[in-house]
Amino acid sequence: MKKTSRYTMQVEEKLTLLVNGARKRRAYIHALAMAQFTPGQYKCAIPMLTRQGYGVNVFPVHHVHPPLSMAIIGGHPGAVQSLLGYGADPHMTYPTNGGRTSPFQVLCEFLVRYAKEPKLAAKYRTMLLSFQAHKSNLDAKVHPLKPETFRSILSAAGYDALFF
Repeated sequence: MKKTSRYTMQVEEKLTLLVNGARKRRAYIHALAMAQFTPGQYKCAIPMLTRQGYGVNVFPVHHVHPPLSMAIIGGHPGAVQSLLGYGADPHMTYPTNGGRTSPFQVLCEFLVRYAKEPKLAAKYRTMLLSFQAHKSNLDAKVHPLKPETFRSILSAAGYDALFF
């Protein structure tokens, strides 16, 4: 039998309360965990969430974004790194009101949007470094029917010298 650390047991207990409350409210469990847990607790909670059916590439029908996009939107670089480490797909496309997007596209949009705001730009550059460390393809097309790549979007925003 595997020995469970006190820390893991505390995270499991906190996660159980969170999941039960979220189910009652139909709340997005990954987003709640990112907001209420420390980055270390969230990293510890990901396998537990996966065992309960809330995997890193799974999101409920009544929610718009998968966990990796929610981590980007919420500004949680530690969660981005943890999700990528547990196999979150940065190129997974999903429907939105304006067509389709992916976590990588969301990140690029935030990098462009906050390029002139040093604190926010630094946070999103940290996320981009995590994407690159997990072999995200900068040369992938943003949309199959358009020639634009992630690299071209970032180059147009002035990120050439920093990342390529």
